[in-house]
Amino acid sequence: MIQPARQPDFLSLAQILISGIGILFFLSAGGSMLLLGFVLALTNGFSSAILPFFNAALAATLLSVLLMPPIYYAVRSLSGYHSEISLPCGKPRRNLLVSLFVLWGLSLLLGEILIRQGGWMLLGIPPLLILVVGLPLFVIVRIGQSETPAANLHRDWGTISFGLVITPAVVVLIEIAVIITILVLATVLLASQPEIMEKLNISAQRLINSEMNPEVVQRVIRPYLQQPGVLFAILAIGAGLVPVIEELLKPLALWPLIHRIKSPQEGFRVGILCGAAFALFESMGIMTTTAMGNWAMLAIARAGTGLLHIVTTGLVGWGLASAWQREQYLRLGSAFLLAVVLHSVWNIFGLLIGLVPFLETDSVALRLGEIAPLALVILISTLFLLLTGCNRRLSVGSCHQIPLKG
Repeated sequence: MIQPARQPDFLSLAQILISGIGILFFLSAGGSMLLLGFVLALTNGFSSAILPFFNAALAATLLSVLLMPPIYYAVRSLSGYHSEISLPCGKPRRNLLVSLFVLWGLSLLLGEILIRQGGWMLLGIPPLLILVVGLPLFVIVRIGQSETPAANLHRDWGTISFGLVITPAVVVLIEIAVIITILVLATVLLASQPEIMEKLNISAQRLINSEMNPEVVQRVIRPYLQQPGVLFAILAIGAGLVPVIEELLKPLALWPLIHRIKSPQEGFRVGILCGAAFALFESMGIMTTTAMGNWAMLAIARAGTGLLHIVTTGLVGWGLASAWQREQYLRLGSAFLLAVVLHSVWNIFGLLIGLVPFLETDSVALRLGEIAPLALVILISTLFLLLTGCNRRLSVGSCHQIPLKG
């Protein structure tokens, strides 16, 4: 009897290709950064200015390592082996989560000690970077997926691969294109107003000659940021366009799985992984270049941003699966709107914190900027409650094992 020809698994082939390209890119970039860092350290002496090269090298290595399991599971699937889907009913072990939280806190403390010591002691920062960025994301994902149907490892790692290689590239390219378009339009509009263009040219020249001295930069920029129109434009882009673009694109890895996502629970689970992968890439990129003076505080802020990305993308994944499998398009619209609102509120207060030194005294924006830290703490609490609440709601009636081919 002739056996039917097995259909090629294009998703597995794509998973191998994407992961392979990602590994080559990250290893090449990481190796270049490491070599350049050593050359600069040997010629000019080691300093905090050279540390970002070593941070970037280790971050790129971590991302390369995370792209190896997707290749393994894709090859395994192409070879005819399949994972089973089973439900890990119950919450993750509290002792483990507490231990990871303590380890995260100790990593932040050790990082601050090494920064105060300075010199070659700063080489201890890159390994700590993996812990201070990765541990919060792992804990949040573990909590968010604790009672959702566990997908096979092939699909989970494929989602991570797509989220580390494809999604950030698409998001960055589109955001750059949007910003360039806005700048071109603004330039065209200002070209008809020579007085404003002259002032801008003078300010730009002052910034060039200032050698980026913080006091000079603040004096040059403050008059512009105190203009309501400029402040509105910054918030409209940073807290308007950016959240819409990112919430549209972060769940990109879900679209190739449109016929394989069988329930809203699975959409939520895969969405969480999409958000975690994006958050890891973004946080690693920001933390590798941050100034050492606010290293721990920025790491804490990035943990909050990671929670935001995971929750909002999980919501959109839930909505997409509901629309695909049950034609619940209202749920998709509601989930996307909620994700954008949460992201926008986060960005508004995050931007205002940075703009406080430039804002006009007694302005509404300044008052909002002063309460921004408290507002972000409240928002973090809201996001955590939303994550656990969605997890509990989606777990109802789903605590059973579902053997499926991967």
